[in-house]
Amino acid sequence: MSFIEDLTDGFIKTQKTQTIDELTSLIAGLFDNKSFEDYQNNEKTGPTVLQYPDGLDNTVEYPHRLTFNIVKYTPVKSSTTTQASSNAVLNDVNNAFKTDILTSTEAVITMYHPNSLQTSYENTWNVEALGFIGDAAKQSPNGREFISQAANGIKEQAAQKGLASVSGLLGGKGGEGVQAGLGLVANPRLSIMFQGVTPRTFKLDFSFNPKSEQEVLHTLAIIKLFKYHSAPDFYDASSRAFFRYPDIFEIKSYNGVNENLAMFKYGRCACTNIELDYSPQQVWQTFENGFPVSVNMSLSFNELDIVTKSSIIQGR
Repeated sequence: MSFIEDLTDGFIKTQKTQTIDELTSLIAGLFDNKSFEDYQNNEKTGPTVLQYPDGLDNTVEYPHRLTFNIVKYTPVKSSTTTQASSNAVLNDVNNAFKTDILTSTEAVITMYHPNSLQTSYENTWNVEALGFIGDAAKQSPNGREFISQAANGIKEQAAQKGLASVSGLLGGKGGEGVQAGLGLVANPRLSIMFQGVTPRTFKLDFSFNPKSEQEVLHTLAIIKLFKYHSAPDFYDASSRAFFRYPDIFEIKSYNGVNENLAMFKYGRCACTNIELDYSPQQVWQTFENGFPVSVNMSLSFNELDIVTKSSIIQGR
């Protein structure tokens, strides 16, 4: 069994995977309106399975690879009406909390591992002016001491207000002059305060340099599928009042035939940006069918949930 078949069997155990002939037919059909409409309506034998380059099964030549398991974000259908009314939308929202809405695998795309991979673990801390009362509350181990310090704090704040009043009466830079003359300035009692965690982001860069007609078809299909599954759709095309969510990406890193546990694990992601350069050599060159001889694709992802201590222990 090939690496791609192993992946497909691992991701989708109950659905039929397309043969190469069926896959090639589907890829060609992606650019025919009727066939692509069938794809949108999920009228296919199973999830689309694509890879680039064609020789990716050779784990000696390509020991490192990434898989993108694209999961359909399926809205829950309202049982009371088929119209996109406010009640129908509210019913869908209520039902969504009771149902696993990440329901079906739409595609599995396997790519070589890019040469560059960077991410960050960003925690937000802000500097806040607590004042005397806030600083006393922070420092005091018990309530009695806090009350005592708070009383002193009232005196301190009164003195600061008095100095500020004198400064204000003088106007212009007179206030600063008074403070400089006294050699005093109010202590804002700064403290660094934890605010939260920023969801992790990363960018993956790929280069397509197809060497056969099949690789051209695969490149076309992969680019189109990334664009298609990262885009939203209208909940109701006639009113255009609401969007359906784009699909979700589950990414795994492989070393040989096994998941690369030495690298961090990816959380479920949204694809937030796709950049395509159809002439990376700054020269416009195409095959006879009009497809560029080289395409660079940059994918930006944002994880859906934050990284915490427990998720780091689990490999994030």
